[in-house]
Amino acid sequence: MSLPREKDEGTRRRVHLLSSTLWIINRRDILLKRSLLWK
Repeated sequence: MSLPREKDEGTRRRVHLLSSTLWIINRRDILLKRSLLWK
């Protein structure tokens, strides 16, 4: 019976990882654009 719960936990972890990765990419992109504007 613990299988659906483990699957849900894995999905939640994957979503968290994906969102944090997107946040890092977004932040880096903003910093790159800002540095290009400053040049």
